Amino acid sequence: MFQFSTSQLEALSAEITTREIRQQPELWKEAFDYYKANLERITAFLNNLPEGRLRVIFAGAGTSQYVGDTILPYLKRTGNEDRFDFQSVGTTNLVSNPHDYFKAEIPTVLVSFARSGNSPESLASVQLGQQIVRDFYQITITCAPEGKLAIAAKDDTNNLLLMMPDRSNDAGFAMTGSFTCMTLTALLV
Repeated sequence: MFQFSTSQLEALSAEITTREIRQQPELWKEAFDYYKANLERITAFLNNLPEGRLRVIFAGAGTSQYVGDTILPYLKRTGNEDRFDFQSVGTTNLVSNPHDYFKAEIPTVLVSFARSGNSPESLASVQLGQQIVRDFYQITITCAPEGKLAIAAKDDTNNLLLMMPDRSNDAGFAMTGSFTCMTLTALLV
């Protein structure tokens, strides 16, 4: 499919997805450059988290949930589990059973993965975490600066907003660049 012309791909309804797959290496470089440019801000946020053990919940809706599912085994093997209790939970589970995951007395970092940042269950997960957990922090990794999660994060000092490259906000059916850029960024942080 990578040898087909644009018109051939359009005739197959495959132009958008093929383009989005092909552009991923460029997007990874853009995501890495963004990380490097924001490293001081990222480090300051992480250094301001409370001492002691923290629960870190990776959450997303649909394919965004798989970002957390994908990185969790690696972090369980290589991360500091004395300091961090890593979990990956779909936002539908967080919304339907919030007290199974959010505990008032356990400082929690909710890492929200979102292509659009507008899914109702992602927004509700944030609201529930804010209502239930006394020491609640967020890292919002999203592809859409105009999404509701990104807008809410901008003025929240307890929320680290990390924007993915513009072209990672996939137009095609498959989440390609959005998934891989959010995964790369989460592993870097």
